[in-house]
Amino acid sequence: MRNFRELTNDFSIEIPIIQRDYVQGRDDNKAKEIRKSFLDDIFKSLENNEKFHLDFVYGSFEETKFIPIDGQQRLTTLFLFYWYFSKRENREFNAILTYKTRVSSREFCEKIFDFKIDFLKDNKVSEQILNSKEFIPFWENDPTIKSMMIIIDEIHNRSTDIDEYFDRLDNISFEVFKLEDFGTEQSEELYRKMNSRGKSLTAFENFKAIIEQIVYTDKARHKKIAKKFERKWVDNFWKKYRDKNSLIDDSFMNFVYFITEMLSFEKGNDNRDEVRSFSFLKEFYKNEDNLIFLEHSLDNFEKIESLSKKIEENFTFFEKNGKVDLLKEIVDNYSNSTITNKILLYLVIKNIDIDKENIEFLIRISRNILYRYRALRRAGAIEYTLNLNYEQVSNLLNSFGKLKDNPYESILTIKYSDANFSHEKEKAELVQSNPSLMSKIFELEDYKYINGDLRLFFHKEFTFETVEKRVEFLSDNLKIIFEQEDSLIIRALLSIDDYSLWIGSVMNGNKFFFGQKNRWEIFLTSNSKTSNSESNEQIKKYAKFFNEYKKVNSLNKIIKNKLNEYDKTDKDWIYYFLKYPIITQAKNDLSNTFGWLGEYDCIEKLEKETRITSWYINIYLLALLNE
Repeated sequence: MRNFRELTNDFSIEIPIIQRDYVQGRDDNKAKEIRKSFLDDIFKSLENNEKFHLDFVYGSFEETKFIPIDGQQRLTTLFLFYWYFSKRENREFNAILTYKTRVSSREFCEKIFDFKIDFLKDNKVSEQILNSKEFIPFWENDPTIKSMMIIIDEIHNRSTDIDEYFDRLDNISFEVFKLEDFGTEQSEELYRKMNSRGKSLTAFENFKAIIEQIVYTDKARHKKIAKKFERKWVDNFWKKYRDKNSLIDDSFMNFVYFITEMLSFEKGNDNRDEVRSFSFLKEFYKNEDNLIFLEHSLDNFEKIESLSKKIEENFTFFEKNGKVDLLKEIVDNYSNSTITNKILLYLVIKNIDIDKENIEFLIRISRNILYRYRALRRAGAIEYTLNLNYEQVSNLLNSFGKLKDNPYESILTIKYSDANFSHEKEKAELVQSNPSLMSKIFELEDYKYINGDLRLFFHKEFTFETVEKRVEFLSDNLKIIFEQEDSLIIRALLSIDDYSLWIGSVMNGNKFFFGQKNRWEIFLTSNSKTSNSESNEQIKKYAKFFNEYKKVNSLNKIIKNKLNEYDKTDKDWIYYFLKYPIITQAKNDLSNTFGWLGEYDCIEKLEKETRITSWYINIYLLALLNE
């Protein structure tokens, strides 16, 4: 362990040409936050005369030169601190720090000792340097020098007239790792990774320093974590999640942000807007429990990855693509990941050590529940949208946490006021009483028009001898019914009752949707906005339909039987829908959305669900023209 003065007493520091510019003084928001955090730590050490450890610096020694491969940003900042306070306190300091990157950077670092500085508070140091006769004008274009100027001004602005910090700077230490000590193969790999990180200062580098600083007092743990950062943890991301520039910084930090966010939620705090702040991360992982969980998650990354792939293969996610690699979604695109998928991945990580079958049961139950927090969007495309509130996440995580040992047994012993949990309990009771039904229930849950929600079919209105018989019937017939042509399904449902969905107003009338391929789940499942009375009325209609289908086993027969009834009754609008399939067929770019402009004498079939654009036609004219 060394401090900067000890290192530079024996060696000059030469920043190699392959290194990026000095960027801690950049003026972008990201650099500002990182700079603030780093300078806060240094000044805290100086003000309190405390030791402060800066992690590892990697490089090679060549005679009297030290060539840093990783750590040049920190070394340059320390150089500026020592320079500033040596000038202000009239102390001897002649360290050599030189840049091979640019001639201008190298010349500036040589001339910096010649500048005469007035340290009065109102005098901006960078302006004094720029106005000095020793300053060469073309140096102003050097990004490293620009950054140095900003850091120097920040040091000056934070200092007071009475600060004497030169000797206290020796409290700031770091470990020097020689690449030669790693062996040829390992040193080449380390060198390659350290120099593939691009030009900008990365969040990963700073987070790594934060964690190693937190555990520094525990020497054994510090060494262990430092090694994981450079090998196991980084390698896990390096294999599959590096970007086109072979960088893993963003993917690694996406995982960290995700763990931080979910741990916060579990503790009842919504800190999702702060998880990218280094000051927040520093305080958050000073909590030993949080740090242990992060370390455990990173240690088990390959196991998490494997289970995430198995879940993708074996589970249906009720999204447009149907399949989701939970881990890859978070690591590649954390900012756009849904809260639903974040919770599911977090449950995988939290329960990575439990029995494989039980964790799959837990994910299934949790998926079913989470996807029922949804609302029906009627403006634009008629579809469900997830509307899980962040305020609900903490309670959900705690509720799911009670199910980890044996989900299908645990859920039976827990009291829930939430109807979504109660339905899962209802299904679990059925599985416990008749285990042979498990595979059929799972198959039904995964069906694209069920989305894990079988409440409609568990209702007492269904006239089956037992619930088991109902499950058997649905397993055998549900897909057969709803994979048929839309017009046939619509007319069969209308033969039982008017099941249509009101979706708004149009042309001084009302607008109704009758269903179509890939959207039948809107009719077969419930959503959080449906009232109990509305739900019961709909259930009665569908119960009558399925009970009738059980008798005749044919959609065409249901329609034919209803049409026969019209021989003895007046014909209403339903008769025309049944008699003329063209009305409910998706032809001429018209949807199965209809505008009701009167009792039933004026019904228009609409092109769009949202509004009338160019195509709409009276249904009776449509049928007549087709005839």
